[in-house]
Formats: sequence, C-alpha cells, structure tokens
Amino acid sequence: MEDILKGSVDNHIHCCPHINKRSTNIFDVVDQAEKSGMYAIGLMDNFSNSSGYASL
Repeated sequence: MEDILKGSVDNHIHCCPHINKRSTNIFDVVDQAEKSGMYAIGLMDNFSNSSGYASL
C-alpha cells in the first residue's frame, strides 16, 4: 500500500495561496509528492498563472 502513489500523476492540486485557508502549501505538496515517488503534479492557482511553480 505504501507504493500506491509511485509513478502516479495528479494534475489538479489546489495548494496555492488563497483567501480561504488551505490545508497545505505548495512546498509541502511538492515534498510529499517527491517522497511518494509521484511522476508529476499539477499545481492550481485561482488567482494567477501557476507556470512559475514548474521549477519546484
């Protein structure tokens, strides 16, 4: 069960700053995805372009 996320892709994660409090932040999501062995993640932002987060 520990490897369930290995190689997976989540293309819609809302973790960017928002007027409503998020349960996590960009840096924690990227760190957790890397530790889980995920292949890719898509970071969503309701207020601005998120392409600048690609380098994370």
